[in-house]
Amino acid sequence: EEVSMINTTIEHVSNDMTYDPTTGNVYGCFFTDDMTQCVWGTFDANTAKRTIIAPIAEPLKAVAANAQGEIYAIGNSGILYSVEKATGELTKIGDTGVTPYYLGSGVIDPRSGKFYWFAYPEDNTSHLYEVNLTNAEITEICQLENAEEVVGAIIFNPLAADGAPDEVSD
Repeated sequence: EEVSMINTTIEHVSNDMTYDPTTGNVYGCFFTDDMTQCVWGTFDANTAKRTIIAPIAEPLKAVAANAQGEIYAIGNSGILYSVEKATGELTKIGDTGVTPYYLGSGVIDPRSGKFYWFAYPEDNTSHLYEVNLTNAEITEICQLENAEEVVGAIIFNPLAADGAPDEVSD
């Protein structure tokens, strides 16, 4: 189902983006207009405009915000970083041991706080990992059967708290 359509330009190309539930902003790793480097920025879905905050040290292949608005990212090097959203400053947490080659995506479950990473390394396989946000250790959840390249991963906020009754039905 198509919700809406906006014509875009090269400034909208990103490696990955995330929604920050504390500010309502969408942050991400975007390409410059000439596609020569990556920058940290915001994206306004209503106007389809990217705002550059700052150049970043390396392209980010997975970007995810937790329920508290803290942002984490995995770089081209496989390093897990915390990201200062106002400046794009990257702080190294640790090495995942996996070097992504193609695009992927990251998402943090708002209930559990778990970071999930869809990674596509150079060996043409694709994997779903859980990433420990304190030390960058990864646990493989599965290898995707057809080497799918997953981008734009999202986990929607729950409609009700755990244990709430179901919808009324006949």
